[in-house]
Amino acid sequence: MPWQKSFQLKEFADFWRVSPIMFHDGSYGSIELKKELLEQGNQKNLMEWLSYSMKAAALNQFYVGSAPLHHSLTDLLCENEDHPYYQKKIEEIRIFLEKELRSNLYVISIPFYHASPLPDRLNHFQGPKSYITLEHLFGVEGILQQLWDADRICAALLGEEDSTRVNKINRWLCRKDTYLCRERTKSSLNVSGGVQIGIDAQHFRIEMASASTHAKRLPALGMRIRKLHKRGL
Repeated sequence: MPWQKSFQLKEFADFWRVSPIMFHDGSYGSIELKKELLEQGNQKNLMEWLSYSMKAAALNQFYVGSAPLHHSLTDLLCENEDHPYYQKKIEEIRIFLEKELRSNLYVISIPFYHASPLPDRLNHFQGPKSYITLEHLFGVEGILQQLWDADRICAALLGEEDSTRVNKINRWLCRKDTYLCRERTKSSLNVSGGVQIGIDAQHFRIEMASASTHAKRLPALGMRIRKLHKRGL
């Protein structure tokens, strides 16, 4: 991919700042990524991480990012991998992400499964840019490129309508295809779930399961949105 002239990467003692990131509402800004897992890799369940992140965001501290936030960061790094000035730092971040994702990590994109005929809901927590998407999330699991509704699911879950691009970015990150795990049938009850991302021996995995995942204890990356600008400025 051709690198962007507007791309910037700044390194601080304990985090990197990458820009420009375009958000779902057309505004843009920077994403800051902590150089170690939150709380030195401490594990929490999903609701504990949500509570932690709401408090951290209010104090302008690092919190657990959403699935679209993680994807946007990886997308921007991948797009600028050949940047003449930042190439080495981009590879350093890629190696860090690949290493930490060898264990599943939580992202705070919380699916709420609704009984038919209502669509399901995804609540994406990302500090000042939190938002909701509506979509029917159930279906067969498998390699992303082999799913008939891959583009639609990627749009709702990651903010990217092109599933081929999603897979290309994840292959850049870990040299593995993307695998989606999800509920196979439409829920007959209104229940919530969780989203985890990770890398196993064969795939970059996105796991979008129901309420049983709430109790599972996992670590998380620390992220933060900074320097927001409105559309057209």
